[in-house]
Parts: sequence; C-alpha cells; structure tokens
Amino acid sequence: MNTSEFRAIMMKHGDKVEDLAKFLDVHPKTLYYKYSGCDNRCHFTLKEVKMIMERYGLTPEEVVHIFLN
Repeated sequence: MNTSEFRAIMMKHGDKVEDLAKFLDVHPKTLYYKYSGCDNRCHFTLKEVKMIMERYGLTPEEVVHIFLN
C-alpha cells in the first residue's frame, strides 16, 4: 500500500479520514488501520477499492500503484 499517495489523493479531493470512512461505512480507526498497514489482518476489500476508485476517478493504473505497492 502506497500510504503517502493514498493520503495525497484524499487531500486532493478535500477528504479527511472521517469523510472517506463515512462513505465506506467503516469506523475512522478501521480506515486508518487499512491504509496505514498497522494491522496485517485489516485490508481494503475489493468493494472498498472499487468505491474509492469511483469516488476519486482513479485509473486502473493508479489503483495498482496505490493499493498493490
């Protein structure tokens, strides 16, 4: 997970952790765990990645760069 790129995309779109967490219907702490890698058991689901992709207008290449690095 490219955490810095993920945070940059969120900020570019004016989102805070709380905003995206509400959109994904997860607790803000859960979202933090998912993107920070603090807990290896906590990952984004494919549904969440698709929702993020659509919310931020990400290309498939950007998704790979952010989520699979």
